[in-house]
Amino acid sequence: MRNQSNALAQAFAKFTGNRFLPLAGIVLLVFSGSISCASSERKDSPEGQEGATERNMQTSEFGCIKGNCQDGTGTYRYETDDVYEGGFQNGLRHGEGTFTYANGDVYRGMYSEGMRNGRGVYTFANGDKYDGSFKNGVREGDGIYTFASDGNIFRGQFVQDGQSGEGVLVESEASRNCELDAKKVLCEKGARSETDQEDQRRLQEPQQDDSAARQNSGIAALAI
Repeated sequence: MRNQSNALAQAFAKFTGNRFLPLAGIVLLVFSGSISCASSERKDSPEGQEGATERNMQTSEFGCIKGNCQDGTGTYRYETDDVYEGGFQNGLRHGEGTFTYANGDVYRGMYSEGMRNGRGVYTFANGDKYDGSFKNGVREGDGIYTFASDGNIFRGQFVQDGQSGEGVLVESEASRNCELDAKKVLCEKGARSETDQEDQRRLQEPQQDDSAARQNSGIAALAI
């Protein structure tokens, strides 16, 4: 048996070109090489930490970057660079949340089944602000629209995102009855008007919910 083991060792040495090693030494050499390969990047080394961080940033650039975006609370970054932070249910935005759009608009309020539903505040990049009710992603119901340019506000009822409705335009200490027509505020002639034309102001349009709202319902929950 011993002669057979020596013969095997000599054959291996001849094949590899290495000097003679006992059979047990050959096994140890292979095993040691495996350990060295597996531990070439240690977790506690600065190089290892930097590499892991870079990989995490690359794989987490879009999608659920924090928390539970399936059923819970998390942060989701879209490929449009829009970012949503808040509640999720069945992979859709649900409950209270904040949506920051890449163009500078920000919505803070309630969601249901991925869309703006309930009370919320939508602040436009130009400073205009709508504070009121939403339904299926658009302005619907009572609300207050503030014009950033002069601080005047329109308070009233919004129908189909302002396609129609009626209310009051408050200018300093005066107010006028107005109606909404195709997202324009049309007001009756006021005492301070210098022309016979109706005052016209156009409402800013919120970003659409459609493209980003119904994100993939099958995204995996990720807890960080």
